[in-house]
Amino acid sequence: ADLLSLDSVQLIEDADTSVADLAAETPPAGWSQSFVGRHSVVWTRDRPTGDVGSVTWASAGTEVEVVQDTPLSTTFRVTAVPSDGGRVALSRLAWPGYTVEGGDLGAPVRGYLTSVDVPAGSTGTTITVSFAPPGWTLIVAGMIGSILFTIVVAIFAQRRRTRRPTEAV
Repeated sequence: ADLLSLDSVQLIEDADTSVADLAAETPPAGWSQSFVGRHSVVWTRDRPTGDVGSVTWASAGTEVEVVQDTPLSTTFRVTAVPSDGGRVALSRLAWPGYTVEGGDLGAPVRGYLTSVDVPAGSTGTTITVSFAPPGWTLIVAGMIGSILFTIVVAIFAQRRRTRRPTEAV
């Protein structure tokens, strides 16, 4: 839940655990039980984590300071990194389409979270992780091309209509 910046977790009953059993469980420190339903219990953080997508973990000796966080990118400044480099994880699923400036895209943490390998000696540098769906440039170019084509056809059709000779009565 911490690595994903989750503020709520739903516990669902199964064949071995009833809702009564789930409701009797004590949430971890910093969490409270907020809902008990027919088939599930919800735990909610006492203090929300904030925006999803930012840096949520750094390897030992690696320290970063988030500079900017948007839905499509996160920029952070490296304030400390060990001599052999470091690694940070973001609460973003490791989908294709991520690019990194100032570092390298690392292997997904736990197999599903986007990570960045921070180069040794990069203290003071800024690293930006950005997302653009694969083929996005081609899609946008295609949309612009189709709009321009439609405009040209409409202009051509309008000119052709206005140039027809009028018939004498």
